[in-house]
Amino acid sequence: MINQRSIHLDTVATLPSLPRIAHLGWERADSTAYRHSAGNRAISHAAVQITLAGEGAVLSARRAVLQRVPRGRALVFVARTHHLIYGYPPDALGAPYDFLYANMEGAAATLMIADLVAAHGHVLRIDPEHAAVRAL
Repeated sequence: MINQRSIHLDTVATLPSLPRIAHLGWERADSTAYRHSAGNRAISHAAVQITLAGEGAVLSARRAVLQRVPRGRALVFVARTHHLIYGYPPDALGAPYDFLYANMEGAAATLMIADLVAAHGHVLRIDPEHAAVRAL
């Protein structure tokens, strides 16, 4: 089952280069039905997905786990630019995977996330006890 709460934000009359949040959401996944391909998204955007509980994963085309995204980690990518598959790990046995995500648009946002990926990869360490993360 996949549960989701999200909000879509339309920012009117902004400069195209400025970063802006287009979509904020919380999701809970507990089955392998949660699986996405970043390269096949309809529009390009920068994405940050913060694990709050459980574990997500970067997956191979055959659903093998390439890299885990547990609590204390964030998955980052630029949709349509980074060709990775991510989702619920096949060995998670129904344990809930809770995460928050922000999809950002604008040249500055995509350049920032692309630079982070180039320097550190798609899975970044994030302090789960940081006040901003705990408030989520």
